[in-house]
Amino acid sequence: MRERIVRTGLNTQYSRFSHFNPFLKFNLYMYSTLFLKSITKIFLGFGLLFFSVLTQSCTVNKLHCGILSESRLRESTDDMRNYLVKNDGTKIYGEKIWWNYGILAGKTIFIDKQRFSISEIKTYRMDEVTFVRYGHKYLERRVHGKLNAYISDRYRSPDRLGCFHYIQQGDDGKIVPLPNTKVLLKAVEDCPKAFQMVNISMKKLNKALNKNSKYIIEVFNIYNKGCQ
Repeated sequence: MRERIVRTGLNTQYSRFSHFNPFLKFNLYMYSTLFLKSITKIFLGFGLLFFSVLTQSCTVNKLHCGILSESRLRESTDDMRNYLVKNDGTKIYGEKIWWNYGILAGKTIFIDKQRFSISEIKTYRMDEVTFVRYGHKYLERRVHGKLNAYISDRYRSPDRLGCFHYIQQGDDGKIVPLPNTKVLLKAVEDCPKAFQMVNISMKKLNKALNKNSKYIIEVFNIYNKGCQ
């Protein structure tokens, strides 16, 4: 046997490789399975993200982006600095605030060099504008009062600029999508003046917005001022 090994070195190497072949096959199978699982998770994540955006596009963006984006709401308070507000109410002050959300970016918000999970920070204020957490992202507040209004996720379709709108009853109420005037009608039904302004056809509403770009914002203001 020893002589055969010397004479047939190549065959011996092949024989040794064949001897360990079942183990190599098992390892290759395990690594390929893990690789395929990782790729599947990544594509599944992107698929869910795309489906989420697509779903929102179908249910939230029926109203034109301009109904709330005429101007940013700069809320003047005694404290004009930029800060984050944690879930327990603690404020963290700084200069620059930004946040990331995505499969690769994670769910993180930063203030200068400090880093927090989005789930830890319920609101933040930057340049006199307030942003409120909704899921794993933040909405910009455009109207503040008894009935709040928010805007987020601007995008450009072939024929117009669009965005998603939301409303909230008070600061502690549930934030809900504003896909159409029916949702707003329900929210202001106890204010006849505001209700009448919204209880019109989309054609008439668009005409009203063309004449007065702040038409919908005025509906919120009337409601928030006690229906005056």
